[in-house]
Amino acid sequence: MENYQARFSHEVLELLEGLEGTLLQLENNPQDAESIAELFRVVHTIKGTASMFGFANMGKLTHDVEDLFQIVRAGELDVNEQIIKISFDTVDLLRSMLNSRDKLTGDLQKKFDTILHDVKQILTESNNADKTGETIEKGRLSYDQSMFYVRYQPDSDVLERGVDPLGIFEELEEEGQFLAFLDLNLIPSPEDFDAEKTFLAWDIFCSGFDDQEVLEDIFMFFLEHEYTIIPFKGGEIKEIDQFDDILKRLEQYRIDENDLFEQLDGLCNGCINGSQEEPVDAIKEAGSDKTPEESVQETREMIRVDAGRLDELINLVSDLVTLNSQLELRAGDLNDDVLQKQVSELSKLSKSFRDNALNLRLIPVETLTIKMHRMVRDLAGNLGKKVDFITEGTNTELDKNIIRRLEGPVLHIIRNCLDHAIEMPAERAAQNKPEKGIVRFIAFYSGANVFIQIQDDGRGIDPEKVKKKAVSKGMISADENISDERAYNLIFEPGFSTAEEVSDVSGRGVGLDSVKKQIADMRGQVDVESEISLGTSFTIKLPLTLSIIDTLMTKVGEHTLLVPMEYVVKTMFVENINKPNIPYEDSIIPLINMSKLMNGQTAKTKMRAIIIRHYNKRYAIAVDHILRDYQAVVKPLGAYNRHHPFFSGSSIMGDGSLAVILDINRLIKYQKQNNS
Repeated sequence: MENYQARFSHEVLELLEGLEGTLLQLENNPQDAESIAELFRVVHTIKGTASMFGFANMGKLTHDVEDLFQIVRAGELDVNEQIIKISFDTVDLLRSMLNSRDKLTGDLQKKFDTILHDVKQILTESNNADKTGETIEKGRLSYDQSMFYVRYQPDSDVLERGVDPLGIFEELEEEGQFLAFLDLNLIPSPEDFDAEKTFLAWDIFCSGFDDQEVLEDIFMFFLEHEYTIIPFKGGEIKEIDQFDDILKRLEQYRIDENDLFEQLDGLCNGCINGSQEEPVDAIKEAGSDKTPEESVQETREMIRVDAGRLDELINLVSDLVTLNSQLELRAGDLNDDVLQKQVSELSKLSKSFRDNALNLRLIPVETLTIKMHRMVRDLAGNLGKKVDFITEGTNTELDKNIIRRLEGPVLHIIRNCLDHAIEMPAERAAQNKPEKGIVRFIAFYSGANVFIQIQDDGRGIDPEKVKKKAVSKGMISADENISDERAYNLIFEPGFSTAEEVSDVSGRGVGLDSVKKQIADMRGQVDVESEISLGTSFTIKLPLTLSIIDTLMTKVGEHTLLVPMEYVVKTMFVENINKPNIPYEDSIIPLINMSKLMNGQTAKTKMRAIIIRHYNKRYAIAVDHILRDYQAVVKPLGAYNRHHPFFSGSSIMGDGSLAVILDINRLIKYQKQNNS
């Protein structure tokens, strides 16, 4: 049962994410019939499956909210601010109920009762005398429908027979409408639980099926004693022999006789008015130029794959890359032209395989936009500000692990934009600005990297104010003359904040330093530009993936160092490596001697240097030898070395030796700390 509930929770979370996006669209366009139909469809789907997996409270909540969406969909009630609020509150509560496994305690119970109270109040107000009469008549008509009751209790060894007990619900959904209630009384205590056996049973009510034979065909792979099908008319449900037993089992869902009649009435109405899916399908077909064949083809091209399988595929590709490096090394030692040509072809195939495997893990940054939209909506409302949130380039793709780790930093920056940057409507009007502020999220490719910009048209960052705050905190001296660019970067220092007051949103000096660290841990960079009264722009630079990277292989003593190629500008010789700086083009840039850092000293005076780009600055890294470019499979350093000051990972070479991967962000930070 745990596996089934976990699968249900995962699918509901996906539905809720889509539901949240639909609500945001509906809030901007309350007359959008497609959004209204989609809301009804999603809530109906969750309601239909919640009780099937033992989520009784979730079934009750979605049942009442579905009634609200039903009258909205029927045109009897217009979408308003209260309905939008109830809908968002329902989404939040459903997420919490998934985490609590449907248990309502403390605040969850209060939120649950509040939503049900508000929904019933709206339904009561909307049901005037005429509408009530129509509803009753409609219910009477629907109770003349032919229905079926099914008691479904597969044997405990059903899995050993190779039969999925949940498979019948997919077939039931294809043929008609149904309500299913899981019998929780049969689930044993933990000490008596056997993971290889099934302890599931359901009470199922079906409507819209052609005849009993259709149902019997659905249960054809089950033994006769595992299911019982009883036909009845809607108004004759009390005549079912097992009716009292059914009601007793439904007590665990807090469903009494009247509640059951109400739900069956809705089930019958769904069949009379057509499938619950029809409104959505009709709208989609009306707005689509694709032929049915093209739609089917497009559907077949998309499949859902467990993320764990993709991770395993990348691990296998990583092993293939390592093995390919070993073959290249061996072919070079044997000096066999034929073998070297074959290995060269294998290398091309390996690289193509690597690129395709990595592309499978890429997902669009669009997956973040719903959470961003929701946060902007809620926070702007709480702060009393008016904000338009605009997204561009959301089809830009990143590795799924980077997307997951990027969410926190991006949301924090947007939160700061709303709290610090965007002015109150009156203040904006006094500056001849539109009352509505603008926050933009822009994503785009550049080379082997993805850039994400978060822009606002707010008050901007005052560099003089930042400098004064830095002086008061002892970060810089009062007579120190720093550039505006350096002043902007001070906001990333730990404990720094220009907020006058501490609020629930910000002002504690905790955040942007963490943002910079999290982005640096992804081998990324974050930069900021600002103009007073015009706004601020945060730019995040990220690699496409963290698993396999292109590097420049170097030697420092006996150690092999791998420098990420994305930072490399050029290589050159350095005549005197004992100086802290060297001339480069028309400027002087810092020199970092890796031999001195790693070994404590160096006997050489002339070394090779790698010129790297870090943000908009150049640095020189001195090494003993530069060997060649190398495709590195990134491995963690381990618990003892994961906080190393300038290494972030390792890679196994073709000869079995270990190379360490240089972390440019950590290295430059370490160099600055030691020079200060």
